[in-house]
Amino acid sequence: MIDLAAQIGLKRPQAVLLVGGKDTGKFEMARKIAALYIQEQYPHPDIIVYEPSRKTPKGRPILSIDEVRDIVNRATMPPMFASDIVVVIRDIHLATIPASNAILKVLEEPGATTK
Repeated sequence: MIDLAAQIGLKRPQAVLLVGGKDTGKFEMARKIAALYIQEQYPHPDIIVYEPSRKTPKGRPILSIDEVRDIVNRATMPPMFASDIVVVIRDIHLATIPASNAILKVLEEPGATTK
C-alpha cells in the first residue's frame, strides 16, 4: 500500500491519526501501518509503542509531559535496523495539556532527521 503510494508520486504522511470507538481495532491497525511503513514485521525495535503509564491522583491514566519527552528523545535517535523509526501512541486523548502541546510542536516543526 505504502509502496504503491510512492510509485504514483504520493509522499508518506508524517502522522496518521486513527479515530473510532473503543475496541474497534485502532491499536492493532496502527501497529500494522507502522510495520508496513518500515517494511518489517511487528514487533520490531524501530517501532516504538507507548501507552500512558502514569495515573492522576484519582487513578485515571494520563500521558505526561515527561513521557512525551521520552518519546521525542527515542524517536530522534537513529533507527537500529529499518530506514526509519515509527512511533505509535495509544490513547493520545489522555495526554495532559503540556504533553499535547509538546506532541503538536514536534508534528508542526519536525527535526531535520524527521521524514
